[in-house]
Amino acid sequence: VWNTGNGVPFVVFAIPSERLEKNLYAITIPYAASIINTHHLDGELIGLKSVARADRPVVTTVFFAFRVMLAVGVGLFLVALVALWLRIKGHLYDQRWFLRLCVLVAPLGFVGSIAGWLTAESGRQPWVVYNYMRTADGASVVDLHQVIISLVLFIIAYGFVLSFYLYYVFKLIRKGPAEAILDAAKAERPPFSYLGA
Repeated sequence: VWNTGNGVPFVVFAIPSERLEKNLYAITIPYAASIINTHHLDGELIGLKSVARADRPVVTTVFFAFRVMLAVGVGLFLVALVALWLRIKGHLYDQRWFLRLCVLVAPLGFVGSIAGWLTAESGRQPWVVYNYMRTADGASVVDLHQVIISLVLFIIAYGFVLSFYLYYVFKLIRKGPAEAILDAAKAERPPFSYLGA
C-alpha cells in the first residue's frame, strides 16, 4: 500500500515499483486489506509514501516473500481439507494421486517458513528497533575464527539431531503403516469415525 487511505484493497499480485512508488499490473480484492488489518470495511491504512525512502525496506522482497508464504499456507490448508474429505469418505489411504500430492507438498512447509522469515526480517529493515536503532548500528564486530567455530558447532549439533531423526523416520518407513490403517484401507473406511457414524 503506497498511499494512505480508507477501504484499501488487498493486492493479490502486482509488480511493485519503488521508483514510481506504485504497483504495476495490480490484481486486487476491494476493501480486503482494510478488513484484514483493521477489521473494518473502511479502515485506514498508512501508506509507504508516509515513510522517508531511506527508512523503507526493499519493497519487492517483502511483497513477494509475503505472497509466497500466503500461497503456501492456503495450498496446505486446501490439501488438509481434501484429506479430511477423503478420510470421511473412507478413501484417504487408497487414493494414489493424493498420496503422491502429499509427497510433493511435503517441502512446502519449509518454503513457507523461509518466506515468512524473509517477510519479517526484510520488512523491518533498516531498523533493528523501529526509530531507535538501525541495522547498520546493530552489527557486532566478531572475529572470523569465532564465526567459523560457531558455524561448525551448529553444523555438528544439528547434524547429530538430524541423524537421529532420519534413523527413526527410516525405521518407521521400513516397518510400514500400522495394522489398523491397513485394515481400514482394505475395508475402504476410516479406522475411527470423526462424525460418529
